[in-house]
Amino acid sequence: SCSNITRQAGEHSLEAAKALVAAVAAAQATPVDEAFAAVAGVTAADFALHVEVWLSLKMAKMPLPGAPPPPKGGGGSPDSTLGGRAALALACCRRFMAGEGAEAEARVRQLHDAYARLRTGHPVVSGKALGGTDVVPVHLRGAFIARLQVLGRLLPGGAGAGGGDLESADDLRAFLAEGGAAASLEERLRGVWYARGADGASWELRPEYDAPAGRKRGAAGGKKGKKKSKKKA
Repeated sequence: SCSNITRQAGEHSLEAAKALVAAVAAAQATPVDEAFAAVAGVTAADFALHVEVWLSLKMAKMPLPGAPPPPKGGGGSPDSTLGGRAALALACCRRFMAGEGAEAEARVRQLHDAYARLRTGHPVVSGKALGGTDVVPVHLRGAFIARLQVLGRLLPGGAGAGGGDLESADDLRAFLAEGGAAASLEERLRGVWYARGADGASWELRPEYDAPAGRKRGAAGGKKGKKKSKKKA
């Protein structure tokens, strides 16, 4: 019913606002965020905040500004209600931090600025693009794609060729081979996710990045279901 839809939208906005307030207050970043931040040319905390905004407001499902709707039946069909929900969530953030002084007001501006920056139209990153790298563990593909979406919006020229999309393995290979900071992303992430094996030649997934119980671990294109995930140098 209409009342259920309205209630669900309000609950989503409230939960998103709570997550954003906590994120902007903590200003914490993971080693993966640090790797992407080095490529983007921003601080790790700033990059992590953009990722939290992207995920909490479900921006991957928002319609692109000025873009025609995708064909019916597409798995990535946008949700036209998310823009309104995001506006409500950001308004809730301002309400939550009202009266807490100049520092809190600056945090609210950070959230609004991050949202505005992420609302640019490119790049669209398809899961098919992951065929362009063998570094990403299978169970971390979603986290990688989210950060690649954010990275493409923070880079001056975007992520794809000419600031375009990353829709295929060739697109991602081209982006990673462009030179400059992007060329170091794979090696940075390899150093975060993997450690050298006992033979000194293979790479093994670090225990802290292991897959949850019952999920496949390993890198894209690697063997699945084995006890250890190894990659040749």
